[in-house]
Amino acid sequence: MVFRLDDAIAMANTSWKNRKQLRIGEILIEQGLLTVREVDEILLEQEAYKKPFGVIAEWLCGISVEAIEEAWATQYTQNAPAIDPSTYKPRKDAMLMMSSRQAWQFRCIPMNLEGNTLVLATTKNHIHRALKFATRVLCCPAYFVLTSDTKLAEALNEYYPLSSLGDANTTDQTMKALMQKLRFDRFKKVG
Repeated sequence: MVFRLDDAIAMANTSWKNRKQLRIGEILIEQGLLTVREVDEILLEQEAYKKPFGVIAEWLCGISVEAIEEAWATQYTQNAPAIDPSTYKPRKDAMLMMSSRQAWQFRCIPMNLEGNTLVLATTKNHIHRALKFATRVLCCPAYFVLTSDTKLAEALNEYYPLSSLGDANTTDQTMKALMQKLRFDRFKKVG
């Protein structure tokens, strides 16, 4: 079955649809980084200049990039639909958008390319890495759906197999060891 975002949203637990979507400004208020007044000022600037909320919060209120990324990750984990990547087969055109090393390093798997937007599956535990990949490496917009750690490991093993890792019991420790090896190999080539 080919993955389509509309199908995932329809099949996902729809309780997220009934909740008010969490906004970055609300998250930054809850974290004590912004006041309600500052959020209102940012929203006015956003309306006038058509810039992203986070960019305006950085220059208007001195909020760090890391705090914005953290709020963005929190927002995604609260609002993104959940899927089971074993139910859908990732499309080839989507899979060509990233290498095996990137899939394992950033712990996400491309499911579909809808227009120019890449749909990626990741987990709540790995959303930060996946967001960094999307914002710093990808050359197109990305949309995230969430899955479990086990289902992500199974999908990575199935669609991006690595010869040194042969089963679906890939743990975070195994992935960390693999990332260390990849970094070491890269430094050996440079040096």
